[in-house]
Amino acid sequence: MTTRYIAPGKLFLSGEYSVLYGYPAIVISINRYIIVTIKESRNFVISFYGKKYNENYEKMKKLIAVKSPHIYSVLEYFKRETWIDIDRLNIKIESSIPFKGLGSSAAILACLTYGIYNFNGEKISKEKLLEITYKLKKKIEGGSPSDLIASIYGGINRIY
Repeated sequence: MTTRYIAPGKLFLSGEYSVLYGYPAIVISINRYIIVTIKESRNFVISFYGKKYNENYEKMKKLIAVKSPHIYSVLEYFKRETWIDIDRLNIKIESSIPFKGLGSSAAILACLTYGIYNFNGEKISKEKLLEITYKLKKKIEGGSPSDLIASIYGGINRIY
């Protein structure tokens, strides 16, 4: 079984920095995406940024942490907090988001987290997904949940 998940990037219409101080912002989803494909595997395989890694997760986790702290944070969350065995997953992450500043990191957090839960038959609400991914994001880079909201809920969102 192979499944595919997508999450959009974001663009602020206004308030990108004001939202950090408790003032409103307007953020929209864009038609550029993170695409996560997951299938079952005998051993852990992950492809991202054009590279494929086929090795036990424990042996690769330092490399993943350096290359993408966002991917690493999601995988560590699943190792620590759930029963889900990531060592049996083949994960491919692709992006059509062209450059930094358009929410690719948040889209990775949202898409990969939702994808792993869903692939393993677990239902997760958008609210719970936002709660989990915002905790991960805050540990990595801080900031507001605005880009996660755009990736998870889509459309136009007023944040306060």
